[in-house]
This record gives sequence, C-alpha cells and structure tokens, in this order.
Amino acid sequence: LASGPARRPRVLVVDDEPMVGRAIARALAAGHEVTVATNGEQALALALTQPFDVVISDLMMPQMTGMELHAHLRAQRPALAARMVFITGGAFTPAAQEFLQAVSNPVLEKPLQRTDNLPSHRGQIAFVGGGREFKENPWEAAQREAQEEIGLEPKAVLRLGELDEIESTAGFRVIPCVGAIPKGIEFKPNPAEIAEVFSLPLSAFANPKLVEEREVLIDDIVRTLRIYHVGKRQIWGLTARVMQNLLIRLGLESEEEN
Repeated sequence: LASGPARRPRVLVVDDEPMVGRAIARALAAGHEVTVATNGEQALALALTQPFDVVISDLMMPQMTGMELHAHLRAQRPALAARMVFITGGAFTPAAQEFLQAVSNPVLEKPLQRTDNLPSHRGQIAFVGGGREFKENPWEAAQREAQEEIGLEPKAVLRLGELDEIESTAGFRVIPCVGAIPKGIEFKPNPAEIAEVFSLPLSAFANPKLVEEREVLIDDIVRTLRIYHVGKRQIWGLTARVMQNLLIRLGLESEEEN
C-alpha cells in the first residue's frame, strides 16, 4: 500500500514576547508544524481543541503563567502536560523556582540563538514575512512581520494586491502580498533576524540572460531550480518562484516560460 507524506510534529509555542515566539517558530519551521500563542489563555484554548505533540511555553507571563497553563493541562490533558518544555530568563519568584524543582519538564534559558545560528534558512535571500498568528489575515501578518523585521510601518505601505498562493518544498502555503513604499524610505532591520536589506531593479529579473534553470537532487527527486543572477546576488528557491509569478502578472514573462 502506498503511504502518504509523513506527518510533521505539531508544536505549540507560547510566549508573551511575540518576537521570541516567532524566533522559536522559525527555528522549528523546517521540520515541524508550529502554532504561536501570545498568552496562556489562548494557548490553553488551542491545546484543548487541537492535537499538539509538544508545548514550548514561557514560564513567567502576565495573567496565566506557564505554571498555571501546566496545571490546567495536567488536569485535562496530562500526556501533553508531560511534554511541555519551559523557556525562561530566570525564575523570578520563589514559587517559580519551587515549580521548576518539582517538575521533570525540560527548561530552556533565554536568550535563544540568533537567526544567523539557526539551522534553517540562514544566509538566504528572502522577502520579509512569516507565519500568521491567531486570527490574522495574510495582509495583517505580512505588515506585522515587515514592521518587526525591517521597521516598515504599515501606514507607509500602499497595498497593490496578492500573488498566487505557493506551496514550499517544506509544505508551507505562502500568499505573497505586494505593496508600494515611498522611495528612499529608511529601514531598521532587526539584527536578530535580518543581516541586510537591499533593493534590486525589477527589470533585471526580466532579462532572460540572467536566469538559470538548474537541475538539483532534493529528497532523491530531480527538480528544476530557477536562479536569478542579479549582480553579485543569487535569488533562488521560494523567493525566485514569487518573483517569477510577479513577472508573469506584470507581463514581463510569459506563462509558457513557467
């Protein structure tokens, strides 16, 4: 019998610092299906209604702490409570210190590794963006990520539209959002995630002399990888596929070439 694709482990990340939660999600994204919650109440609702393999939770949070989340799960989903991993910058109260000594769950210390040390997507050229948070639409997620990664204020973006939904080789479904920004706008890249922000002329991508179609072996399957050579930059992978879709939409590349 033919078997379907292997199910990726589902991880629930809980942290009241959104940037920490997304950093953990990016670190795990290559091999896991990750959901991020920004408070204990939201995490509990998700954990009681959706199947998760692991919960990675901040210990000290306002309202419902990681300790209280653990207590609720121990009462209602004890197997999942046993698979919780706590992250903390230090147990700030005697109760928290006593809790960590009493449970056998693993504990990770903040700060976590920076993006340049993460195992996936390091050094790649990519558009700003990331996973949607609870109840976000694609544009809300795109503008939030752009603000947090490169300091781009949502009000500075003129929405132009969306491109075709694309599925990555890792199984992510991506909806590219296209907007216009003022010329000369200054960016403030987050050093934990972004090494460099730069712009390239769109006309260069439409030059067929700068496009390479290279056959590569991925998971024992021969695939054709499109690479744009623009100056000293090489744009490939999902970013190249998004660019190709944009060029087709603008009439700078024919669908037959796709």
